[in-house]
Amino acid sequence: MPNYAVQRRRGTTAEHSSFTGLAGELTVDTTKDTVIVHDGSTAGGIPLLREDVNNLAADAISGDKVHGGTISGSVVLGDGATATTQSASDNSTKIATTAYVDAAVGAEDTLAEMGDVNITSPADGALLIYDTGTSTWRDAVLSGDVTMDDSGVVTIAADAVALGTDTTGNYVASLTAGTGVTVGAAGEGATPSVAIGQAVGTSDNVTFNDLTLSGNLTVNGTTTTVSTTNTVASDSLIELNNGAASNANDLGIVMERGSTGDNAFMGWDESADRFIFGTTTATGASTGDLTVTAADITGGTYHGTATAAQYSDLAERYEADQLYTAGTVVCFGGANEVTQSTTLYDSRVAGVISSNPAHLMNANAGTNETHPAVALTGRVPCKVMGTVRKGDLMVTSAQPGVAMAADERVPGTIIGKAIQDYTDSGIGVIEILVTLM
Repeated sequence: MPNYAVQRRRGTTAEHSSFTGLAGELTVDTTKDTVIVHDGSTAGGIPLLREDVNNLAADAISGDKVHGGTISGSVVLGDGATATTQSASDNSTKIATTAYVDAAVGAEDTLAEMGDVNITSPADGALLIYDTGTSTWRDAVLSGDVTMDDSGVVTIAADAVALGTDTTGNYVASLTAGTGVTVGAAGEGATPSVAIGQAVGTSDNVTFNDLTLSGNLTVNGTTTTVSTTNTVASDSLIELNNGAASNANDLGIVMERGSTGDNAFMGWDESADRFIFGTTTATGASTGDLTVTAADITGGTYHGTATAAQYSDLAERYEADQLYTAGTVVCFGGANEVTQSTTLYDSRVAGVISSNPAHLMNANAGTNETHPAVALTGRVPCKVMGTVRKGDLMVTSAQPGVAMAADERVPGTIIGKAIQDYTDSGIGVIEILVTLM
């Protein structure tokens, strides 16, 4: 080699990217080991292809850049590359642009021509199934209870399906009628009907003998009739007139007495704002302010406040030294507050033990056993002895707890006046008007 040389300007690929050479100037890319040709306007210039083609870009060959010749080795063709179309009879190596079928394979255009298919007798609706015995696909036609035509319609023969215990879904095997229930229109394709012997529509009248209802019962209507010998309710409370915002009707229970007279009524008198027990011509269908005639009431001990009484007396509880019966005359003294009288014309007289006082003062002081009600004024039964005439002044006698007619008027000893006569011997009971004087 000569001993002289021409050295060109050089630099890396990165340095060339920002360098624009003169037109016709040559530089060396030390990264790609190639010569760069400059045109005076392109930054980085135009690199020349190396001999080993190592600086060829992946998409450098594209479009119409290959004309004739042979491409060998591994070549990546970009999108849009073109080549000669391969024909069916040409076995040379070429680039195929579309898929093709070899002549030997192209002749097999029916199922029967394929090596792994055994078509014996094609028919309408035939199915292609795999036969493991021959390891081939073969044709089969549905037969028996199930058939299929060439359009794919499957037909199941009549009465060919039997429903058993392994059937899924819901079906009715049979209908059995219970007591009072009938089943009609049974049979294949029919619509069964169930009847109970009477209409049960919302506007029908329905009659049952025995009915047990586990849920709630709501009856909407103007009249509810219960026709029984005895009606038993397990409820602790029964509410009448439920849901009323206000009320102008009497409330209660009307009891039919038949032909014996007016009906009995027990309820609330709305106009008087109090309870009333009596008789009335009203029935259960009546409304408004009922006409009720008050009736007598028989009972035991009455607890409450009385505003009137048939035998009215004013009484007060006093602590007694022992238990005294009604009608006993008592005086202040003894171990406690009162004791029975034992002295003639006793000025300590307090009154007479009352049986049912109309007005009771000091009511919470005790019980009738410990604090009996002593009548201070009014009509009460009283134990007496001797001859008594109506209007006689009554005073204490020597007989314990017994009054007698006074022979003389002694102020402060008078219990009251006799309302009845008494002429019997021994001790009796008459009504007197207690008026302590």
